[in-house]
Amino acid sequence: GVEIPTKPEAPKEGECCMSGCAHCIYDIYVEDLEFYHEQIVAARKALLAKGSEVSAAEWPEELGERAMDDTSSPKEADPKAEAERALQETYKTLDPSMRAFLEMEARLKKKQKDAQPSV
Repeated sequence: GVEIPTKPEAPKEGECCMSGCAHCIYDIYVEDLEFYHEQIVAARKALLAKGSEVSAAEWPEELGERAMDDTSSPKEADPKAEAERALQETYKTLDPSMRAFLEMEARLKKKQKDAQPSV
């Protein structure tokens, strides 16, 4: 059978210590989301390869809409972009001070990454 991955849970309120950790719980969450979306793409491809063996009623909701025919290719989702989109949705539910802290941390990490010389 094809294993359908379980979507990772967003960190709960209070799990981030706001200390600027090198590996913040939200960084780990994004990595988990990227892996989840990679697995979703793989599961979708595996099920579509089975073709008519998987009925519309059996199609897992987590995989999105099923292609109408076996000749159409599934929409390829970028796991990194999907993870970022999910993170932005999570940010909307956060306390404003936590959201501001995480956005500041993200800007600092981007600035540090951009400052590193290319090899």
